[in-house]
Amino acid sequence: MSKTFEFVLSKTQKLNEDKDAQDSPTKSHIQVIYEQEKTLFLKMKMKELIRKEWNEGLIYKDFKDHYDATLERTDNGLYYWVTVNPQENITYKELKKEVERYVKRTFIKSYIYVYEQRGSAENDKNLGQGIHCHILLERDMSANVSPYDIQKRTRVAFKKVCDSQNKSILYFKNCPEEYVVDKFNYMTNKNLDDEHKDKEQKQEYDKVWREDNEIPSIIAFGSLEQKYEEYIGTECQQNVEELNDELKENLSLRQEV
Repeated sequence: MSKTFEFVLSKTQKLNEDKDAQDSPTKSHIQVIYEQEKTLFLKMKMKELIRKEWNEGLIYKDFKDHYDATLERTDNGLYYWVTVNPQENITYKELKKEVERYVKRTFIKSYIYVYEQRGSAENDKNLGQGIHCHILLERDMSANVSPYDIQKRTRVAFKKVCDSQNKSILYFKNCPEEYVVDKFNYMTNKNLDDEHKDKEQKQEYDKVWREDNEIPSIIAFGSLEQKYEEYIGTECQQNVEELNDELKENLSLRQEV
């Protein structure tokens, strides 16, 4: 049991003791509803905590490893999302060397990736702190390498720059094709959902850091590069059409006046 869970459990027991002490023989209907909702809320938060500890390998690690491996052996996915979080002493050039070597692997048909850092005015981190790399790769089916082996080789590829066996340090996940555009958005900080709004805080820092280090905003090759360019082209066309519609509407209103 993790320390976080022990803390939550101790607090829950204290709440229950306080609740028992305050209970009276008769309760109003609103009190009953209130207690029920508190219990439901606590269950929801407990699920979130358990899911987080499961994903980080803090609980049921042996079972999780077996569970993940079983899924990966039978997975026929085409796209994979990899995030590499190097150790603090690893420089951008050292990370770049390993990434460029990795994307040349025979099981990778095409790729798109971006370098980021975690510094921003809001999170009190300096420019260039917390460098990391997000990689979206397309699997080459002709290489006849299983998803399980792809993940194993990926973890070996980055063992020099990070604790690659820690799944929260080197994140590897199947990416269904319908989520490819979401990953494009994530790497370009566009159309972010509520869960990732914090990325907006460091956009300007990312731009400055890349410019200072002569880092392209996006590095891509193959069909994923083509998909990205088509997506950007479609988005630009949509923006132009929306602007034209707005200009037409404004012109119409002026004519009516």
